[in-house]
Amino acid sequence: MSTRQEMLPTRGGKRFRAARRTAAVVTAGAAVAVGAGFPLAAASPGTPGTPQAPSTIYLEDFQNVASPAPVLRLNQYTGANGQSYFADPAWLSNCNGLVTSFGQDPNAPGPTSMSDCGPVTWNGSQQIAYALGGGSANPAGNYAITAATGHDGVAVDPGAPKVEFQTGFQAGRNIALPGKNRFLLLSYDVAVEGCQAAHPFLYWNLLDTAGTPSPLGVQIDPCGSPVLHPVTVPGIGTAPGPGTIDVGTFYAGATLYAGDSAGLQLVNNQPSGGGNDHAFDNVKLMDATPQLDKSFDLSRAQPGQAVPLTFTITNTSELAAKNGWSFTDTLPLGLVVAGAAGTNCPSGVVTAPNGSSSISVTGNLDLGMASCTVTLNVTAAQDGNYTNGPGNITAVGLNPPADTTVQVVPMMSWPVGLAAAVLGSGAWLLGRRKEEVITS
Repeated sequence: MSTRQEMLPTRGGKRFRAARRTAAVVTAGAAVAVGAGFPLAAASPGTPGTPQAPSTIYLEDFQNVASPAPVLRLNQYTGANGQSYFADPAWLSNCNGLVTSFGQDPNAPGPTSMSDCGPVTWNGSQQIAYALGGGSANPAGNYAITAATGHDGVAVDPGAPKVEFQTGFQAGRNIALPGKNRFLLLSYDVAVEGCQAAHPFLYWNLLDTAGTPSPLGVQIDPCGSPVLHPVTVPGIGTAPGPGTIDVGTFYAGATLYAGDSAGLQLVNNQPSGGGNDHAFDNVKLMDATPQLDKSFDLSRAQPGQAVPLTFTITNTSELAAKNGWSFTDTLPLGLVVAGAAGTNCPSGVVTAPNGSSSISVTGNLDLGMASCTVTLNVTAAQDGNYTNGPGNITAVGLNPPADTTVQVVPMMSWPVGLAAAVLGSGAWLLGRRKEEVITS
């Protein structure tokens, strides 16, 4: 509970100047500033070293409200995708868990009652929803989930840890994922006030179909964010204005998740209601799985010649850390490893014995890292076309590559002194007279 304007009575009986809401990105435990965000598109092979955007799996913006009255709570709201939501009772009472907008009645009979928000706290909640819609064409029409932890002049402790937001996790109600073993990244917009008092401590879990939680990122303190984006809000009802409220976007993850569906759970680890006032919006789950590409550095080679093979692991554009990916490449029949492998991937381990037809790699991508590579030589004793593609790959936490092909061609005759030059230029003698050189 806190106050928005200087000299307004707070819900905890203190007087504070309006707190500024904070914004930050949290990726694998680090705070990183971002701008307006990154575009969203599915990753595909063919751009090694150039990060592509993660793809959106799920988005809840709380705009699926048929009418501004009556004011709903989270557990009464159904998303446009049919998803229903839950929270612990403490976050569904005392002016918590309200689906709030500035455009709702400032004198709405439910929230303005002293058993819920009271008029000052309800109107302040409407302002925080307006701030979260500050980037839209109609911020007054933006809905968000607000949490004020009490009512006018009275703070109510919610206890901790308690669930503020949760999707259905039972079979058939989870969010379907593109597949198993994906790196998942979550973003959400947060506004926070009352930072002179208790701070909200927020963290996310992924839920399997039994409701078992897996951490998605780390706990954040929005009040502690170094990134601030003030939004001007008008007055409404008993809440004066204009004033400014800070808002921003946070990222949780990326986490390697084994399942093919997941529920989402937001937990607040702050037990106090003296402060701990915030709102959230635009909950977005994304597939941030890196892309694996591979290529032969020569398009043609002679039997027994070493052909460099390069694997590139490319991060998605938010450049979160991606730890624990792996792949095994089973080479086409007749193609074998020819020499030692090297990698610049953090914690990279390459298992590729000389003469074997299997290449296994494990590694990480560090925070801020765009890509890393694995290189080694392969060779074939027999002529033919050797295509190494997605069917040769077994991967965990990586998108599959496209095909790459090397043509092994026997050299029937070579002019003296010309072999090295021909090989280097890509020219080949294909069983013709010495004078006939066919360039590729």
